[in-house]
Amino acid sequence: MVLSVAMAAQGGLPALAQAVPFPVQEFQARDRIARALISYDACAWRSTDELLKQPRAALEQLGPVWLCLPQGDAWDAIYGQYAAAEDRYTVRFHFRVTDRDVALSTDPIDTTHLLAGARALAATAADFPAALSVTRLRFNTYVQFAGDSLLTVWVLPAWQQNGLAAFGAEVDDEYSSDGRVRRRRSVVPGPIRLAQPDTAVAFRLDSNSEGAPSVGDLFFLYLMRHQFARIRIQTARYSSSIMTVGAGEAWVHVVRDSTRQ
Repeated sequence: MVLSVAMAAQGGLPALAQAVPFPVQEFQARDRIARALISYDACAWRSTDELLKQPRAALEQLGPVWLCLPQGDAWDAIYGQYAAAEDRYTVRFHFRVTDRDVALSTDPIDTTHLLAGARALAATAADFPAALSVTRLRFNTYVQFAGDSLLTVWVLPAWQQNGLAAFGAEVDDEYSSDGRVRRRRSVVPGPIRLAQPDTAVAFRLDSNSEGAPSVGDLFFLYLMRHQFARIRIQTARYSSSIMTVGAGEAWVHVVRDSTRQ
C-alpha cells in the first residue's frame, strides 16, 4: 500500500509536493553532490581517452594521483606525479575539457587546489578501507571543493572490467581545505552488488540506506539510467524514481509498504 508521495524536482527546484515525512533537504543535498560527481566522471572519461593517445614514454611517468578541477563551465583534467615527501605535484598533462572538445592546455592551473586535492587523494589511497580492498573490485575517486573550508574525497565503485556495474559501497572523506588533515570519514562497506546493464530491464537498486538514497545510489542512477529501461532506488523506508513532468523530469519518493518487497 502506498501511503503518500513526495515529488522533488531536479536541479534544486522546490518540491512539487511534500505530503510525506521524506527528508527532502537531505535528499537535495546528496543529489547536488551526485550530479557534480557525474560531471567530474565525464571529465575523467573524456580526458582519459585523450591521455591514452599520448606517447607511451610520457604515460610511464604518470603516478596514480590525478584529478579534475572545475573551471567555470569547463574542467581542468590534470595528470602527473605527486611526491608526498616533497609535497610537490609535477604536471605531465593538462587538458581543458569543455562541452565541445578536450584539448591539451598551457593555461595557468589553480595550484592551491591542485596540491590540496593531491594530498587528500594520496591520503585516502594510503588508508583505503580494508573492507573495500578485499573485494578486488575497481573503484573511482573524486575530489570536491566546497567553498574555502571543505575538501571531500569520494570513492565509489567503478565499471568493472567484465562489463558489470557495481553499487552499494562508498567512502566520504572530509579534509581541511588544504588537504592535510582528515576531519571525518564515513564508509558504507556494502554489501556491494553487481548488475548487468540491459536496456530491456526495469532495474531496482536495493540501497543500504535507511531513509533518503545515498550519494552512491544517486550517482549510480544518473550514470546508468540509459543502460536500463528505468531505475528505481529502494531504501528501507522509501522508493525513489524519476518521472516525466511536462517537458521536464522530477523525482518521486513513495513511502514503502513494510509488508511488501
